[in-house]
Amino acid sequence: MAVISAPRRTAPSYKTGYARSAFQCANPSLQKSLFGGWIPALGNVGDGLRDIMGKNHGTFLSSTVPVWAKSGIPSESQEVLEWGSEVNNSAVSLGNMPNFLFKQLEVWSVITSFSIAECASDARTLIAKYGTGSDRQFRLITDQQTAPTNLEVWTGATLTLNSGDVIELDTWYTACVTNDGTGLDNSVSLRVFDTSGSRLGILADWDHKGNSADFSQPVSLGGNIANNFDEFRGELGATYFYTKMLSVPEQRLVARDNLAPIRLKPRMFPIPAAVGGVVASPYYYESLLAG
Repeated sequence: MAVISAPRRTAPSYKTGYARSAFQCANPSLQKSLFGGWIPALGNVGDGLRDIMGKNHGTFLSSTVPVWAKSGIPSESQEVLEWGSEVNNSAVSLGNMPNFLFKQLEVWSVITSFSIAECASDARTLIAKYGTGSDRQFRLITDQQTAPTNLEVWTGATLTLNSGDVIELDTWYTACVTNDGTGLDNSVSLRVFDTSGSRLGILADWDHKGNSADFSQPVSLGGNIANNFDEFRGELGATYFYTKMLSVPEQRLVARDNLAPIRLKPRMFPIPAAVGGVVASPYYYESLLAG
């Protein structure tokens, strides 16, 4: 009996389901080595943010929780976290996030989708693993007063990787930071993509020595909880942590579809045998696609 593949019409959500393994995923390479994923699009869960891997659920460290809002992501309307222009001192604390992702000799990737609503006169943090010393931290920040602005990876006062002035306001982008773990001089790269998957800006590799995060501090999203928050101003979509280097094609795929790592593969339906000498139409399965 022949089998046909039927596309899934609904976006991943807690209600409709999402891929939890490479076997279930339409893009299996994006499930491999996925250590943690925080995806507001799966559904509003109130005062926290769930890790789809089930280990590192985050909570908001503020009396003012960021707004769960429908985004303008081009591919589909979905829930995102929205931080206002006022300083709310709010961030998502991922207190159980393991430290090895930011150790000197480890290979890792962090990729996140975001839209900046307002430039600020000081650094605003998307992701932070902050430490008590300037050489013991990791931060992905916006740091310019006017648009177009830039993104920076920062692990100390003198070590900065800059994307260039490519970030416009109220526009969705995806940023990926990778560490290839090659010996004492790890090569860290920052790449910025628009929603078509096109790379933007100055994409330099940066060799650094000896800068690892302070293990006493949790990872935070949308703010830097160990330094008066430095709250992000804008919208934050899906964020994924990997214990591998994401290839550029993989990064580009997530930029085009920030839910690609959790999209379910097409469902398979058998074509019924011919009845009365008439072969069933290959399109019969469309009535089965609801939901």
